[in-house]
Amino acid sequence: MPLTRKDIESRAEAPTVKEIKIERLGGTVYMRSPSMAEWRRIHQAHLNAGADKGQIVGMEAMAEVVGACLSDSEGRRLFDRKEEMQISEKFGYEVFLEIYEAGWEHCLARNAGAEAKKD
Repeated sequence: MPLTRKDIESRAEAPTVKEIKIERLGGTVYMRSPSMAEWRRIHQAHLNAGADKGQIVGMEAMAEVVGACLSDSEGRRLFDRKEEMQISEKFGYEVFLEIYEAGWEHCLARNAGAEAKKD
């Protein structure tokens, strides 16, 4: 039997949560797939930074990714939108960059959910 609207909405709202090793932290973190609204902000921040023209992405765009992807085991954000820029102020550059890159690789890349679907 096909899914109902209620079924679709409940499943579509749940983020995919993964446990990701961050070498520079010496442990793992939970990272989640962002909502579409978060993805639109991430995408726009990267366009505003000139990423589509091969320019280096700015800290604001990177903070959008880190803030949207770091989560608890249930997929709730660890940092709200107001705290995103503070992340880039508090985290060391190498840690921040590794988390940013992990966000792209495991949460934002087109095939990021592929391994989850295999299970």
